[in-house]
Amino acid sequence: MCMWAGGPQSYICASLALDYVKRNFTKLFELGINPDCSYLDVFTCNELDECFNPAHLMTRTKCKEYRLSCFAYLNSKGIMPSSEEVNLWALKDLAFCHYAPYANQLRPNVNCGYPIPFFNRIAHDCVIIPWILDNDSDFKLAKLNGGIGYCLREGAYPNVDGSFETNPEVAKGVERSKELALLHKKVALEPMTSFEFIEDNPLHQRAVFGDGTVVEIEL
Repeated sequence: MCMWAGGPQSYICASLALDYVKRNFTKLFELGINPDCSYLDVFTCNELDECFNPAHLMTRTKCKEYRLSCFAYLNSKGIMPSSEEVNLWALKDLAFCHYAPYANQLRPNVNCGYPIPFFNRIAHDCVIIPWILDNDSDFKLAKLNGGIGYCLREGAYPNVDGSFETNPEVAKGVERSKELALLHKKVALEPMTSFEFIEDNPLHQRAVFGDGTVVEIEL
């Protein structure tokens, strides 16, 4: 995997990553550019790895620490850190992520069972999660999880990474995003206190948030 949207690339040992993060942001600051957030791609998506270079040997445990040090640096500069997926080990340092979709949203033609908000039941009030809004079911799941929405996306790689089709109904996407934003404003800092199938029907679901907000959907 040596080609990405920006051109040829290769992996760097996580033990060296912080030096480059500091170098890049120091240059931005010198140019008068002060971002309020930053996306460190795949830090929380790719598996923790090892390095066998004798100059900087690294275990997977150390890999996690090195990646977290990059998020901590951003936080120290008042920059909200994000990464691709979201992992429990990174929640302490992340403000938001790229997305955390259900399996059936990435594999629309594969039976993945009935989705449940497992991650948000644990950590809804810890991280901001944007949600795919490609169809009515996706929109309902975004509401159930109390998240924000991607209005329209044009992925770097069509038909992979959750970007399957561009929604032609721009106005509907805008309205859906506005509706989600109003809900998220209420529940962003609230835990999801309960989730259930209504009358044991997995297609009829209810989530309750810490402020008493109740969201019911029927898939």
